[in-house]
Amino acid sequence: MFERITAPLDGSEMAEAVLPYLEYFAQMMGSEIDLVGVSGPEREMDRLLKVYLDKLAEQMAARGIKARSIILYGRPEEEIIDYSEKNNIGLVVMSARGRSGVRRWEMGSVVERVSRASNTPLLVVKERPVAAEIPGARLIIRMMVPLDGSKLGESALPYVRFLASRIKAELVLLQVISPTPSLMATESYYATYSNEIIAAQQAEAENYLKSLAAGISGEGTRTSYKVEIGIPSEKILEVIDREKISLVGMSTHGRTGIKRWVYGSIASKVLSSSPAPVLLVRAPEMKISR
Repeated sequence: MFERITAPLDGSEMAEAVLPYLEYFAQMMGSEIDLVGVSGPEREMDRLLKVYLDKLAEQMAARGIKARSIILYGRPEEEIIDYSEKNNIGLVVMSARGRSGVRRWEMGSVVERVSRASNTPLLVVKERPVAAEIPGARLIIRMMVPLDGSKLGESALPYVRFLASRIKAELVLLQVISPTPSLMATESYYATYSNEIIAAQQAEAENYLKSLAAGISGEGTRTSYKVEIGIPSEKILEVIDREKISLVGMSTHGRTGIKRWVYGSIASKVLSSSPAPVLLVRAPEMKISR
């Protein structure tokens, strides 16, 4: 599933926050790493960018990781998407930040555009993990998947299950119940639901998550589940902090009916505020044809 991983880099230290995760995945899953730089019209920067990526690839190779450097030409988001889909890339890993590098991309805007248009799973990293400074440290200990009860909303689950099993991480399944259907679409106001309706929604969510957790636990991954009540994006962020989540996996589109979350909106809000890396997976039904 993650045999090949692509990491777009612009030469900045901030963009290099992804490097510990790349090495961790390579060591734990044997992934091959493609370090990608995208050059624009100013071709005089090509040599510096190539030297920079070659050096990183050599450093990884010295630690037993299969890595290579790739230079592409054009608009960063278009080239990243095109390269990942034409080369059977299982995962794109990008930093949410990056500036003043060899090739200045305005990394945040590139990440946003890639997340909206790519069919390849995208892992967005904000900060270099502190644990990366400790030899042999586990970078990902607890993972979480917010769910809404729909099949579309489960799109990230197979990827997170696979990753959790390979790196021996714990998994938390979360469902947030909003007090009103309108709130699920706009997250702008509350309305009072009867206690009976909320209790019924809680019971439905708990049964759904309990069944999923039992199946995943049976595969050998320690799995727990939680049901929260409130605004989905806010509750997801609260649980990330409270449960010390190391990585969050989300479907970018997962609405099926009035009682479902508008996942594109919620995923965007979580992505902008989560301190933990966020794995975005497009639902198969929502794949963009080229």
